[in-house]
Amino acid sequence: MDKAFKVFLSAWRQELPLIDNIQRMAVLDQYLRDRCYLPELAYGVFDGEPEQSMVVTVNDMNAAIRLANYVGETFSQTCVLVVANQTNDAHFLYPGGKVQHGGDWQPASTSDVQDCTFWRGVWWSVE
Repeated sequence: MDKAFKVFLSAWRQELPLIDNIQRMAVLDQYLRDRCYLPELAYGVFDGEPEQSMVVTVNDMNAAIRLANYVGETFSQTCVLVVANQTNDAHFLYPGGKVQHGGDWQPASTSDVQDCTFWRGVWWSVE
């Protein structure tokens, strides 16, 4: 069965030193693997700032909410990006479950897009 959503999440904070960010990403990676997720690495730009991200697939929005709550509480992340696998409809999911529609998740023509992600060899953005 195809999982319902891709969740893009991070522990990265621009204001922290590289070594701290690497350690935080290792903690996030272990958290995801302990819950039987298989995270993929991605490179992203959020609010104009570069960050390393991870991508996992989940079966339902409740699982995505749990992940948003975890990265919000543990790593002070603003939100996660949730993309529906069947439609590529993208939403920003905030800790606590608030959802904001973002648009369509689609390949970007350039990496110059303000907020974008490099994943599986392609630049993506929410349009």
